[in-house]
Amino acid sequence: MATLALVGAPSSAGAWWPGSEKAPAALRRAGLADALAPDVEVHDAGDVPTAVSRLTRAGRRHQNLDAVVATAAAVADAVDAACARHGRCLVLGGDCTVTFGVVAGAARRWPSLGLVYVDGHTDLNTPDTTRTGIMDSMGAAHVVGRGTPELLAVGPRRPLLPEERVVFYGYVPDELYDTEREWLESGSFVRVPFTDVDETAATAVRTAIEQRVDAYVLHFDVDVVEFVDFPIADVPNLYSGLTLDGALDAVRTLAASPKLAAITVTELNPDRDHAGTLVRAFAAKLANTLKACSIAWS
Repeated sequence: MATLALVGAPSSAGAWWPGSEKAPAALRRAGLADALAPDVEVHDAGDVPTAVSRLTRAGRRHQNLDAVVATAAAVADAVDAACARHGRCLVLGGDCTVTFGVVAGAARRWPSLGLVYVDGHTDLNTPDTTRTGIMDSMGAAHVVGRGTPELLAVGPRRPLLPEERVVFYGYVPDELYDTEREWLESGSFVRVPFTDVDETAATAVRTAIEQRVDAYVLHFDVDVVEFVDFPIADVPNLYSGLTLDGALDAVRTLAASPKLAAITVTELNPDRDHAGTLVRAFAAKLANTLKACSIAWS
């Protein structure tokens, strides 16, 4: 039987507004862990401390920086411990900066690490290019070594990963800042925009990342799904993106590898689903997706 540690990262510190910090508790209430049985043995490692978005005029370059750094550091410790004990982990965020902590923790154990970033955005803003200071638009930039010294210091090395070991999968080009687009196109990243997503592309990405690394982290931001199909992403893509089933099909293929170290689910906002019906449906579909990957983990 495959084993999986469950880590909650209830933080919206990197987000525009509160709400995403409630996602770990909402997914637990929706029965995510129970739905993984009997295919996956889940070991719940609990939550890191909660952090809530509070924007200020002083934070125009990096909002809530102290809370983002503290959360990333706590997540890194939790992921390091969870992977040591159980092999791999599922981290429930929280905003996208949680993934920086996941990569930082995994990088302690696997020097040759990769990142597959399934997201409607690339999060390649920096404090020098941002118009908002919202840190979850900067998560991937910090992974490859650009950003605030305080957050970069959470990782065991700088950069945490070289560009060629980062895959952007499912992003919507029209959603990117010009500076993000320029960096994306001039850098060494692997790029698969949402218009090119299919089973062949997902398989090719998984095969390529397996050949390059000892382990990899899969980041899954639910805003890769178009708003009309899944209206509870924290900052949804209104008119472009994948269907929910299409996004989970991609996750199913991308995560089905013995080299998967961790998967992070981010940007789910339960405040957009007061009845809880969409969260419950998502939890059930996510569980089925992960169970389909579990044969590769055993």
